[in-house]
Amino acid sequence: FEFNFLKRVRQNDSSKEEIGSKAADLVQPNQTVMMDSGTTTLAIAHHLKDKDAITLITTSLPIASMMQSYEHIRILLLGGFVRKGTPDMIGPITESNLENLHANIAFVGADAIDAKGNVYNDVPHIGRMLGIMVKAADKVYIVADNTKIGKTSLMRFCKLADVEALITDSKSDKSILTGFRRTGIKVIV
Repeated sequence: FEFNFLKRVRQNDSSKEEIGSKAADLVQPNQTVMMDSGTTTLAIAHHLKDKDAITLITTSLPIASMMQSYEHIRILLLGGFVRKGTPDMIGPITESNLENLHANIAFVGADAIDAKGNVYNDVPHIGRMLGIMVKAADKVYIVADNTKIGKTSLMRFCKLADVEALITDSKSDKSILTGFRRTGIKVIV
């Protein structure tokens, strides 16, 4: 369990670090920030340690564990079942909690983003939960490293055209990013 998660954390770690730093720059004091449980959002959380007076809503046990010692950060860990093989919360309780919450800003990971700007997850019930998360925030940023760009997966949960921006790393396919920008999608590299 731990080994598989740590292995994913280490994959493309420089790209995730790049994304994490850029994403954290968008967070202002006194904001409520929502994050899913991906390894890219974990990289963002590392950079939120110095932010003043934020409330962090997450489904991620590692993010909650890492941030719980910081006095200036309030953490709301969404309830639910712990997903087998991954340290995060899922299920109808998690979804119900999300439907009743609001965030100023959300960072949501993706398993794939195709050239048309559709955003996917490999697991249907996770995709459904991410779709609810996208609706719960004023501004939503999809965070995905270069290995996710130009690919498809099982379940589309949103479109880049419906969120604030895509945050990706400098190794992402430049022709696909240019195509996104031409259609009015904001891309932060």
